[in-house]
Amino acid sequence: MLGSGRGGSLAFVEADCWGGSELCFVDWRWQAVAKNLKLKAARAELDYSQEDLAKLVGVSRQTINMIERGDYNPTLNLCLSICHVLGKTLDEIFWKDITELEEQ
Repeated sequence: MLGSGRGGSLAFVEADCWGGSELCFVDWRWQAVAKNLKLKAARAELDYSQEDLAKLVGVSRQTINMIERGDYNPTLNLCLSICHVLGKTLDEIFWKDITELEEQ
């Protein structure tokens, strides 16, 4: 990964970018902190409140709220815990594809 003013969150990755396989410049931290409607939807599917999910993964309700609003970048361990409780993969909850990024 390349260094940046935001803690080394920038990288070049080979991916299908703009119609062809090439090196793409990606800011992983920006992607992770974007508003997380997938988390909110997955939580609602199970009829969990923010408080319910927070208790199950060992954090405060405010932490879940901040993740959903995009105000907090969760650790990998917290992401894994959330996915385990919700029965989802990291990709299903936390990954944003290029079309989602363009919509923001």
